[in-house]
Amino acid sequence: MGLFGPPNVEKLRAKRNIKELIKALGYEKDWRVKSAAARALGELGSTRATDHLLTALGDSYWGMRLAAAEALGQTRDLRAIEHLIMSLRDDHWRVRMAAAGALDKLGWRPITDDTEALYHAAKHNWDACIAVGSPAVEPLITALEDGHADKYALVRESATEALGRIGDPRAVKPLITALGDQHEHIRVAAITALGSIGDEEAMGALLSCLKDDNRMVRQAAIKALGNIGQIATHSLIAALNHEQRLVTQGAAEALGNIGDPEALEPLVAVLGDERALVREAAAKALGKICDPRATDALISAAQDQNVLVRMTSTAALRELHRKCSLDPAQLTRVLAVIPQKATKATQATS
Repeated sequence: MGLFGPPNVEKLRAKRNIKELIKALGYEKDWRVKSAAARALGELGSTRATDHLLTALGDSYWGMRLAAAEALGQTRDLRAIEHLIMSLRDDHWRVRMAAAGALDKLGWRPITDDTEALYHAAKHNWDACIAVGSPAVEPLITALEDGHADKYALVRESATEALGRIGDPRAVKPLITALGDQHEHIRVAAITALGSIGDEEAMGALLSCLKDDNRMVRQAAIKALGNIGQIATHSLIAALNHEQRLVTQGAAEALGNIGDPEALEPLVAVLGDERALVREAAAKALGKICDPRATDALISAAQDQNVLVRMTSTAALRELHRKCSLDPAQLTRVLAVIPQKATKATQATS
């Protein structure tokens, strides 16, 4: 130790002074000295330091735990294995990753699904986590909720995607929480995952995403609600009356993706909304549902004062003409609205 300052770790390492480096591990005035001492002990590979490095694995500062885990891997002391396995549950992803790397150096391989899941999640081996399946859910949730990873949002985003692919309902609540993340890519990943799981508990949260400021997030919510299918129909029909345009518009688009005939009459009613973009979304959805009962409403919408609504309604009528069995009276009315070129084109492809 220095008489008037911190120990000179570099000099101690050069002299291979294990005893003083171990003392430097306890230098509480500066964590950088402690972590440097841990790394130096790892480089020297002395098992004399193992017990002290194991103690450092419990340090309150994650940087110290990281340095201790890396050092233990370099010492090649098998006594560290049990403690490093426990560090696969550390609350900081970089410590978990270092523990997995140290276990690799010690020649350890997981023998149970639980430890395999922890190991792969720590290494960010997402495909392997998905292959493990259900036992990987808790480690992935830990990765998703890691507040230390704000600067490394890709870790949380990838864990979110993996949870969606596994499809375990235990992930629903953490994924709902992730919908409030500051990173739009994580919000999108969480929405997509919830759509894949298809849990009714997520319905309200997904509907709230229809009013997100980010267009990418709103589109993901529309797609997710469509993927959930008919269990979302009633909630989306109720959302058609929402005061915010983005919510109503998104609900209409999602109902079109679902294609449930139960939504036909509510969507027809929305064709009378005062907001043109909402009317356009309803016309588009009705075209996807493709039910002859929408014929008269779409014919009226094809005369709308807004050009976008007119174009969308006409396109929906083309779909009716091409795909649906219209009665003679309906067919006559539809053909009177569809432009002649479009009519010939649809007849040619029929």
